[in-house]
Amino acid sequence: MTVVAAAPRKPSGGLAALAPLMGVFLLSLMAVGAILFYVRAKIVAAHPDVELVIPLSIEGVQAFEKSLQQLAGSKFEIGAAVCAVYIFLQAFSIPGSFVMNLLSGVVFGSAVGVPLLAVLTTVGSMLCYALSWSFGKPLLEQLGLMDKLSAFRNRIRRADSEGTLFFYLMTVRAFPMSPHWFLNLASPWVGVSPLNFAPTILIGKMPYVWAIVTAGELVSQLRPGASIITWQDQLKLAGLALLLSAPALLMRLCSKKKVASPWEIIFGDDADAAADAGAPAAEGAAEADAGKPKAE
Repeated sequence: MTVVAAAPRKPSGGLAALAPLMGVFLLSLMAVGAILFYVRAKIVAAHPDVELVIPLSIEGVQAFEKSLQQLAGSKFEIGAAVCAVYIFLQAFSIPGSFVMNLLSGVVFGSAVGVPLLAVLTTVGSMLCYALSWSFGKPLLEQLGLMDKLSAFRNRIRRADSEGTLFFYLMTVRAFPMSPHWFLNLASPWVGVSPLNFAPTILIGKMPYVWAIVTAGELVSQLRPGASIITWQDQLKLAGLALLLSAPALLMRLCSKKKVASPWEIIFGDDADAAADAGAPAAEGAAEADAGKPKAE
């Protein structure tokens, strides 16, 4: 029997299929904008001489800290605005969480900011998960991510069959350079249930959140152009990610399988994943619906 590879699958529905997602985005944007407008109006009414803008750079965060010292009575409103913006950025995978982590260190301090931001990161990522589950398939097709989705599904299946899925997901989240936006979008389509998705984010992202929020708390001591995370911090984060992969290594040793390198456990091997798939990448879209997690 001759197997003929399927032709590349064209995105279904074109840009029109993204209309529901765009509608949710615009409504969310208006809601966050309304919160920011209300908070800013209230602060300006109480402190007309203080200029308060959302910082977009390290220097902006430093200026914000100086303004915050004059707004001691409005920290609750400012904190609410920071939380709203942070969840919005996470939910729609918009860059900017780095500066928001710094800002949270200024507003809340590390004692409150680290656990709060870890929870907000989890909540925002769960919203991204839900949006992808409901409206994300056309977006994945438009972005040409179906091949990567198929390879990621194979890696998830392999980790699940070896009993290392939780540790694998936690390790990927802990690694600083992982494409978290892709993980959030792809997870509902590769069989990652919310029961695995949420706690692995909460635990895995904690080291990175701690490093940035702590830097934000000390932002007044930073010089313009200085590095926020030193190379020592980068080594610590990388070492922690590798340490989190140790249980997966031990399980493979106990099962007498060939021990893969920590890098392969973290990122997988695309060639091996394609070989394990046993199906052309064009079938990834058809498998996507079946890959949705069941409520457990």
